[in-house]
Amino acid sequence: WFPQVGNHIIHMNASQPDGTDGVIFSARHLNAIYHITKSTNAIDWKIGGTVRPEQLTVIGDNRPTAVGVSGQVLSGQHDVRKCPAGTVSVHDNGTIANRPPFVIRYQIDTAARTATVLEEFQDVRVASSGCCGSARRLPRGHWLVAWGEQPFMTELDSSGNPVVTTQYNLGPAFSYRAVPVLPGIISAV
Repeated sequence: WFPQVGNHIIHMNASQPDGTDGVIFSARHLNAIYHITKSTNAIDWKIGGTVRPEQLTVIGDNRPTAVGVSGQVLSGQHDVRKCPAGTVSVHDNGTIANRPPFVIRYQIDTAARTATVLEEFQDVRVASSGCCGSARRLPRGHWLVAWGEQPFMTELDSSGNPVVTTQYNLGPAFSYRAVPVLPGIISAV
């Protein structure tokens, strides 16, 4: 509930098709990401939020406050993305859990009902992220990350080390999301 604005109980801030009948989306105010089948409206799986039968067990998440069923696995997340080979990435703001934002990439195993953490990193310069942000995996394993409410975005290598930082000169303004433009998409001419 936001006074003078109204209810905003889900805050779906990212969605992406998965094949012809699936969709994955982020529900920020539910602290969860979901995969649904459009033709049946069924929740196939979810990570984070309130425990439900569709919940995947998260394996290998070592962040503070992200332990077990009672932990806050995701907190105010943005920009869930379906990556190649059955993996899913998300920019976890850490908002309600009072922790720094992280980029996380999971391997989804629907048969075993698990989401195994493959990558998990942060930028030590970012202590908090109240909103916004994005994490996009680049072809060679690097990441382009907008940290949400921060005056910069970062390209990180596959170990989470900063390679390039782009500082915004926007005063108190910030970027909601950063989307990479890969070589060959725009002509240099």
